[in-house]
Amino acid sequence: MHTTAHLPSSTARGTGHGAGHEIGRRLRALLVGFLAAVAGIAGIVLVPSTAHAAADTAPVASSFDTQVLAATNAVRKRHGLRALRPMACADRYASSWTRHLASSDRMYHQSLRPIMRSCGLRTAGENLAWRKPSLSATQVVDMWMKSPGHRRNILTGRFKYLGVDAWRSTDTGRVYAGQVFGG
Repeated sequence: MHTTAHLPSSTARGTGHGAGHEIGRRLRALLVGFLAAVAGIAGIVLVPSTAHAAADTAPVASSFDTQVLAATNAVRKRHGLRALRPMACADRYASSWTRHLASSDRMYHQSLRPIMRSCGLRTAGENLAWRKPSLSATQVVDMWMKSPGHRRNILTGRFKYLGVDAWRSTDTGRVYAGQVFGG
């Protein structure tokens, strides 16, 4: 699944929840960022929980994110586009959303407007994928490139930043991967 939004006239597809849900999600994203920063300073590995995530999820290897970024940039380079840079803010949204998807074992897009506001972006896009029992970085980028909407997000020249993450549902074994693009 993919979605793209631009300010000021966005037609972003999202969850359809009200302002209270958006505020709660922002607070969770801030908490996740804070906990990650504290863990980095303390030198420990911490997997923060969110209100949506239950004990039925497991993180996918941290190298997955780096490999998806590298595979995405290799595709962009072949098409004459500049490399996307990692963005911590977009990464937090990719992480919290894919964890939520794995926890609920459902696939749908998050609203992009909060991402644009929170991360200071003028445009944003999202690619999502799931697969069972495993999903490599190369496989997911290949899958996205075979889909016109996902391909469009990967090859959009306005995008400068990328957040990536993936979580596994321990109930079903499905891996949920997501890219959050920003420009």
